[in-house]
Amino acid sequence: MSQDWSDEELLAAVRAYKEMARLAATGEPYSNIYYKKLVTSLNRTETSVESCLQKISAVLCEGSQSVIDDLKLGCVDEGFKARILAVYQDGDHHLGFSKSKAKISQLLNDKNILVNRNRECFSSVGIDYAIFEPTIAGLKKSILDATAPVRTLFELEEFHDFSSQGQGGIHKKIKSAFFVGNSIFSETSVSLYRPKTKSGDPRMWFRGLREFAKPEDQIAIVVFDNALYLFNFSENDFSYVESEFKELRKINLSALMDVDNFSKVIDGQALISKQKDQYPQENNSVVDFLSRYFFSKNSVADELLNKLRIIAKKPIVAKAVGDTAIGMAIEAALGIPANSSKKPDYQGRIEIKSGRGAKNRSTLFAQVPDWLHPEGKYRSSADVLDDFGYKRLDDFKLYCTVSTQKSNSQGLFFVYDESADLLIEKHNKLGNVVVWTGKTLRNRLLEKHAETFWINARSTVIDDVEYFELISVTHTKKPLINQLLPLIKAGIVTMDHLIKRKGGGKASVSEKGPLFKIKKKDLALLFPAPQVYLLR
Repeated sequence: MSQDWSDEELLAAVRAYKEMARLAATGEPYSNIYYKKLVTSLNRTETSVESCLQKISAVLCEGSQSVIDDLKLGCVDEGFKARILAVYQDGDHHLGFSKSKAKISQLLNDKNILVNRNRECFSSVGIDYAIFEPTIAGLKKSILDATAPVRTLFELEEFHDFSSQGQGGIHKKIKSAFFVGNSIFSETSVSLYRPKTKSGDPRMWFRGLREFAKPEDQIAIVVFDNALYLFNFSENDFSYVESEFKELRKINLSALMDVDNFSKVIDGQALISKQKDQYPQENNSVVDFLSRYFFSKNSVADELLNKLRIIAKKPIVAKAVGDTAIGMAIEAALGIPANSSKKPDYQGRIEIKSGRGAKNRSTLFAQVPDWLHPEGKYRSSADVLDDFGYKRLDDFKLYCTVSTQKSNSQGLFFVYDESADLLIEKHNKLGNVVVWTGKTLRNRLLEKHAETFWINARSTVIDDVEYFELISVTHTKKPLINQLLPLIKAGIVTMDHLIKRKGGGKASVSEKGPLFKIKKKDLALLFPAPQVYLLR
């Protein structure tokens, strides 16, 4: 024993022991982190590390030093005893300290780099995930806390809702799960429950997790097809995922482009078998998973992209006039019936936005104020129109843009109250007009733009008839909802009133807004990694 531990290794063990003893004296957990770090960083067995720590404990106990009470005292010869005392007394000045510290620090740094690279790679290709970190105690007791990020992911993916789950074993849910790595793909199960003790904190446990993960490993959870897929970011390099994603998109789009008949493209399911046949046949469990995941997540987007490329081969004739003409023309060409639903336009999954050129603003969503909020003075669009509208021919209108940067010609402007998380529309003389809560606006953005195609088109007029040439599409997913209010505050996102009373008198009031808008060039400020595709 005294011969096979180098000075650098012994110093690392003594320093870990000292920190463990300090924590033990305060009643805090001590062995979980440091014990396992020694095993992994020094590449030694648990038995070897435990024996060394027991010998250190014996030497320090003999010298009346602070020790760990529940650690057995080991048998130690005089030579090894002298080395332990020298390391303990010299501390950071010991000959081997710098080398040992560098070795451990480098190992930990390499792990962090690997985890960060894997996180960036998954995010770049649109794989949503949550991270959990098992502890020694958790692995030993088969208990994992379902942390807030995990619970949020489960709720967003409609996988499980802990808030509606009762406490106790009778309410426990068992669902499918899989361990995925560069050389493994094994099926397991996950238990989801809330114990009767305390407040019933949400818990989970994966059968066989001890063989898949070590304490402090960073484990990513991906929800797919009502099952959980676990990826160990600390032990596997998944950096190749991005290139595989691009290859899979090529295969998907190639399969779609082989369909010459437009009506066949509408039935995307007809392409699934052909699509799967073209996936790379590599003996890699991760690639196998990615092929199924990306096809499921991107098949509708790829189908829509191919349709747009087909209809972009020739100009589309306008079906109406005004700002909405281009959107109506594209939806008609795609076979989408006109409706006033708040759901996304294409198959209820993808919102379609369009405009004439890059300078035009695009509508993010329509959202009426909180008419009953005590900070607002007006209780309806008709009330707002009465006080701030203007006469135009036979109609009475309020068509204007509202921004935080300055008051408009009607004296209206925005103020964002960060402390109360309220967006307040004000008048430069009359004060508060109406109010939106930040939560309402963020939820509306997420509801409307979980996935969006922003189409750029060029307008031409031939014989007094307007035509649209489709140029490109920007594909976005999952907006950065926490950036919405800061962008409104900065004047990047604005709002349009479109209120009108036809004919005056007591005629009914129509309200097409309020419409919250953003310029296309600013989309990257609200949506991560937009993908731009040429249509011609």
